[in-house]
Amino acid sequence: SIVHGWCGAVPYPEQIARANGWRSLNLGIPGMGAVEENRWGHGSVIGRLGAQLISIAIGINDYWWCGEVGRPVGSMVDAIRRLQPTTPIAVITPTVAYYEGLPCKGRGATTFTLEESRAELRRAVWRRVDAGDRALFLVEGTNLMPK
Repeated sequence: SIVHGWCGAVPYPEQIARANGWRSLNLGIPGMGAVEENRWGHGSVIGRLGAQLISIAIGINDYWWCGEVGRPVGSMVDAIRRLQPTTPIAVITPTVAYYEGLPCKGRGATTFTLEESRAELRRAVWRRVDAGDRALFLVEGTNLMPK
């Protein structure tokens, strides 16, 4: 799973932590878990951890929800910000998938595509950056995969 650390013997969150002398705690929320923010309150839990850096990687499994991801991820960021107003947060959009450009056929099937999911995340991040959050960053997941 991407959010559980991606492929490899040492997951990417651990590699980032080691390179910076940090302690890593990967709370990989299983696929479609990010869209359940209002139900589970992930942001409040993450906000209470006192992290030095928070990465929110939206996996391609969340795409199969076939719907809005920007609002729940934005709510998660807002909940974290209430408890950690200056901690850097990186929101990572979904990586490339073999079904690029195809409409979602999972739960609540629609014409929603993976790129539309990425666009929602971009808007959610940019809205908060434009409102003054200088410690919120967008990482394009499509740039993290070899072409």
